[in-house]
Formats: sequence, structure tokens, C-alpha cells
Amino acid sequence: MNKEVLIRTKEYQTLEKRINSFLQGYKQNLALIGPSFSGKTHLIEAFLENNLLSQKFIFLYTNLEFSTFSNFTFQVFSSLLFYYLKQKEKFVNDYNLDTLILESQEFIPRTIEKIKSILSLTKEKASWEQTAQVLDTFTDETQEKLIFVIEDFTLLKNFSKKFLLDLAKYITLQKNIMFIFKK
Repeated sequence: MNKEVLIRTKEYQTLEKRINSFLQGYKQNLALIGPSFSGKTHLIEAFLENNLLSQKFIFLYTNLEFSTFSNFTFQVFSSLLFYYLKQKEKFVNDYNLDTLILESQEFIPRTIEKIKSILSLTKEKASWEQTAQVLDTFTDETQEKLIFVIEDFTLLKNFSKKFLLDLAKYITLQKNIMFIFKK
């Protein structure tokens, strides 16, 4: 086995260990930092490929590249519903939020109600706190844990200071969501 494969195996085992600790009830968050094309995405994809339909967690993914807050919120909701339906084996090929809402309505009505109420707000009134309420409602309604990957997390600096403070506070207090920050 060459050195690169050994390092990636070690990194995979570390990722797996941290996620398993989270699933057992321990607070866990992780930052994957490294140069472009160093295998960070492959590491996460390999883990998900092995565990996505395991019924242990729901995957949630958002990429902050070219993202505004409203786009971020849209990505969070779309990703949440897409991977939830995928785990329920309700395969939806469309990443369209309206379609995902319709397909999810019967399974998670309280979560969908929260999403709809936030989507009806003007962009200026939306906040991280409201997005967090959707995530909390979802974890309460489904009893599922979330693994939330935020790609290009250094771009969070482009969001408001209030958003960053609210997100930091939420991450600190959260037990049902593991955040993986990737750069």
C-alpha cells in the first residue's frame, strides 16, 4: 500500500470515528482543510457512499461559492428534503424545491410548514434563526440526526455579522447536527 492510500485510509477512519461518536450522542464538528484536489471531497463522498442509506443520519450539503443568504437557505432546504426522500427510498430526480416540498409533505408536515413560512418572507427578514428552526423541527419530527457539510466555509465571512454569531451559537449548543466545514 502506498503512502497516499495509507494517509487517506487514516483520514477516512478518523472521519468515520468522529461521525460514529456523533451518532452515539457526542457533540462532534469537523473542519476538512487542505489544498484543492487533495481528496477532501472524495473522502466525504466515500463515507456517504458507504453509509448514506444506513438510516443512521440525513446528509445535508451546501456550497457557499457565489452564495447569498437566500441562496444558502434555498440550498439547505433543498438538500435536506432531497436526502431525506432519498433515504426513505422516495427517489426524486428533480432538485427543485417545490417538487421536494410536495414529495415530503406527507412525511414531515411540520417541517414543510416551517419551510413554507420562511419562503414566504421577504429576503430581508429571513435569518439563520429561522433556518435553524427548520432544522430543529426536522430533527424533532423525524428523530434523525443531520450531518451538515458546508463547502467553502471561509465564504461565511460574506454573510452578516449577526448571521455568523447566530450560527456559532447554534453550532455550540447543537446535539443533533454535526457540522463538517470544508475548504
